[in-house]
Amino acid sequence: MTVRMKAGDTTPSIEATLTDAHDQPVDLGDAETTEFELRDRHGETMFAKPVEITDAITGEVEYDWDEEDTEEAGDYRGQFVVEFENGDRLTTPTEDWIDVYIERA
Repeated sequence: MTVRMKAGDTTPSIEATLTDAHDQPVDLGDAETTEFELRDRHGETMFAKPVEITDAITGEVEYDWDEEDTEEAGDYRGQFVVEFENGDRLTTPTEDWIDVYIERA
């Protein structure tokens, strides 16, 4: 998935179906926290913020950007991190990243 936007934009939201390593939807019914994490190209975490779970059974989520999320132009990588009540943790996508390109306004 690739997201392109201008600095300061708050749209488009990121809508995704979270899947496991077998490409199966993740049931988020027992998720304690589900966050979208954005990192710069050096691996430094810029932020990790809660997402809206739009359908827990099918693993559908949505992240709505805040203005400060997109203040700095640059190339970033995103992922979703799910912490379950039993202590398990899942990071998805499992094989790649969500590419986020923020251009100067």
